Amino acid sequence: MPLPASGEGSKEMAPFGSGNCYTYHMSLTLQRKFQTIKQIRELFDPALLSEPSFHAALIALWTLLTLSGLLAAPLFDYDEAAHAQAAVEMLRDGKWLLPTMNGQPFYEKPALLFYFMSASFKLFGENAFAARLPSALFTLATALYLWYLGRRIGRPLVGRTASLIYLSMLMPAMLAHAAIFDATLNFCIAVSILSFFLWRQNGRLYDAVLSMLAAGVAVSVKGPVGAVLPLSVIILDRLADRDVTGSLRAFPWKWGIPAFLAGASPWYVLVSVVYGFGFLRQFILVENLYRFTHSMEGHSGGWYYYLLILVPSTLPWFAWLPWWLKQSMHRWKEREELGLISRMSVIWSLSVILIFSISQTKLPHYISSIYPAIALGISAQWHRQAPDRSWVRFSTLILMITGIPLALLLLALPELYSYIAGMATHPRAAAVLNQGVRPDFWISAGGALLLVSLGALLGKSWNSQPLPALARSVLFGLLLQTTLIWSLGPWAGRLLQSQLLDIAAVIRTSPTVLPVYSMVNRPSISFYSRRSYVELKAGGLEQPANSSMPYWFVARTSNLTDISSLPLEVVVRNKEYVLLRKVTSSSSGHDRSWLPFSHGLVEEGETISK
Repeated sequence: MPLPASGEGSKEMAPFGSGNCYTYHMSLTLQRKFQTIKQIRELFDPALLSEPSFHAALIALWTLLTLSGLLAAPLFDYDEAAHAQAAVEMLRDGKWLLPTMNGQPFYEKPALLFYFMSASFKLFGENAFAARLPSALFTLATALYLWYLGRRIGRPLVGRTASLIYLSMLMPAMLAHAAIFDATLNFCIAVSILSFFLWRQNGRLYDAVLSMLAAGVAVSVKGPVGAVLPLSVIILDRLADRDVTGSLRAFPWKWGIPAFLAGASPWYVLVSVVYGFGFLRQFILVENLYRFTHSMEGHSGGWYYYLLILVPSTLPWFAWLPWWLKQSMHRWKEREELGLISRMSVIWSLSVILIFSISQTKLPHYISSIYPAIALGISAQWHRQAPDRSWVRFSTLILMITGIPLALLLLALPELYSYIAGMATHPRAAAVLNQGVRPDFWISAGGALLLVSLGALLGKSWNSQPLPALARSVLFGLLLQTTLIWSLGPWAGRLLQSQLLDIAAVIRTSPTVLPVYSMVNRPSISFYSRRSYVELKAGGLEQPANSSMPYWFVARTSNLTDISSLPLEVVVRNKEYVLLRKVTSSSSGHDRSWLPFSHGLVEEGETISK
């Protein structure tokens, strides 16, 4: 009996009593299932990459995955928790000009991002989701600006593809999940550089003013680097085009300079007028110049540091960097618009890497402003002249070489963990790794998922056309970042923060009148206990020693002998940290049963100064 035409299955019925009723309905059910499977497969058809609705759907998917992942782990010390605590204190105390952390001036960063965080806390409560939300939104805004750029130059597919490459890159996804300044800074720098490019192409006053305004706001986000980076890129790009003097003469400075000052100066002027130049001296001289010329907090590296960082941070698009750079260099002098974009993106990336390679203090996210450039450069070059199959195979091979070891490491991490923890020689590292927080099943499951995906990618892309290969790289990038965030994030949170969260939970349940003293500067204690602490330096015990009221005291277990003169008793004790409280008059008076020799932390018989 023939099956009904599509859409008629609900209107026709098999003849009653024909003996084929059951067979008919089973056939109809199977047909509907196969139609559903076909529709799902069509949804991920790489050919849809040219459809705006497909781009919008993938960006919506990234947004959903990112927002859901903001709570995958608690805030990490030091930076995330410090920024969140500074924003919380702004909101609680109503002091909106000078940031503070635990009641002390916070000289490390300007106040702009703290305003965004405070607004987020007001809307969503004081939690990790609210602290990280501004970073996620500014990462999305950067992708949308790349989309907008494509529309402005009359190449919408270039902009849409660049936005997907950017969002599927690993480091932008990590920064979208971090309560730090870089996602916001990267947006401002990208808008500044690309608006200048648009001004050079069409001469619109609006673009020139926006370029200067964005650079000014970048200064308000993170200091002088917000102007240095876009200015360096623009100057080098004009030198490559032999058009420095022409651009200087044509630029509308009478509108651009006020726009820059409007974005950069208001907060710095106000904080200097109200509080003097102490903040500017500390922020400019120490947090910027000294950090550039000296290695701070042990964050250093060789000249190749950022070349190594490029490998994991740009996954899965690291595989396409050799092709992009070769094609851009080969056609360096061509004046076609997409060629100019690709060349500018190369200059943008290399100049930022060079600047921070010279810097003596190095951290992986310092070069994060290059990722919009990489995404835009690959997209422009791709739509200028798509790679042939040999490059598709070569890039697929590079992705296998970099991706398979990562997948295997995740797969085997629960088995290798004991060996890795046993290799730790630094006392603090050993204390963290040996606290009993082992990798769980989900990390191995994530590794297995990535391994299977890489195998499928190899099979599909080896003889693939360029456009399907591009689409599969986007999808794999989304899978990679989601897998890492949801498998490693919760475990890393337990490993690095669980000891401090236990201490914060106890403090939070106590009366707010009890002061907290701490010999460890871990802002997560403040954020999660909803209580500021007084940070004590080594030997600075006068304040708690002279206190007549009860108080909390946080220290490392290795510092217990240093505080043996204080009347304290243990409340929470773990591998690395200990929470103590002052012994009340109803206690034994000066109970030292918590001292390290009674718990086997020092050799028996070792004396402790009292």
